[in-house]
Amino acid sequence: MIWGQKHEGEDRPTVRSDGSGNGTLLGSGEAAETIERLRSGIDQASRAMRDLTQVSGDWAHGVQERVRDMAKELSSQGERAVGTVSRQVEHNPLTSLAVAFAVGVICASLIRRCGAKRARLHLVDAGLAAPYLLVRDR
Repeated sequence: MIWGQKHEGEDRPTVRSDGSGNGTLLGSGEAAETIERLRSGIDQASRAMRDLTQVSGDWAHGVQERVRDMAKELSSQGERAVGTVSRQVEHNPLTSLAVAFAVGVICASLIRRCGAKRARLHLVDAGLAAPYLLVRDR
């Protein structure tokens, strides 16, 4: 027997419980109506879940497209910047060398100002120096 189906000649009462242990008897018509309401509620919930799944899938697809477009744009901006710097270095090599030297001097003075040990910590954290440098104090 499948749950919720009525067999011929069967008109047994069904017990309905309110959760407190007190049950009331339902006739087979009322039981069938209750089962039909339950099925209807389950169908509505199932449709709602399908709709939510579809909407969330569409939203995720849209976000993925936007992220892909942003990545392409950032990549092209990076390529343009590298091209601009490369042309600048080719056309003005001495100026580029002077700028690189100035940046190096500024970085060196900042490192010296921070203190040698602190600078070594930053270099190790950045992966630019070996951890054994922390043992030595200069």
